[in-house]
Amino acid sequence: MDILKTIIIEDNAKLRKALKLGLEETGKVSVLYDCDSGEAAFQFCRKSDVDVLLFDVQIVGTNGIESAISIRKEFPRKPVVFYSIQDDDTYFRDFRRSGILSHYAYVKKSNYLLPSMILPLLRDAYLGRS
Repeated sequence: MDILKTIIIEDNAKLRKALKLGLEETGKVSVLYDCDSGEAAFQFCRKSDVDVLLFDVQIVGTNGIESAISIRKEFPRKPVVFYSIQDDDTYFRDFRRSGILSHYAYVKKSNYLLPSMILPLLRDAYLGRS
């Protein structure tokens, strides 16, 4: 498989940087863009070819689920991996109601995930396995 062209949407700058460095160190991911908002990710998707989005479900200004829904209205099968370090099921319930039925992964308690554990989720979402 080719290198996955990825966007990271995470509002914690330190975590965003760590995810970027860790994923790129696997040699299987190229982070084309990282940002702290769904709107910035949407604008980047409109002008660039991206394979998969890595989305925190809780970002400043909106939640990541709502942002991903907006992106998928224009790019219906854009693969997305959601992660949450929250123990609250609210975001998962929002996700279940979102209607995103394919090309996704949703992981709770991802503060325990390392980039090497995120990589298979990115690959599966890209390949349409949810």
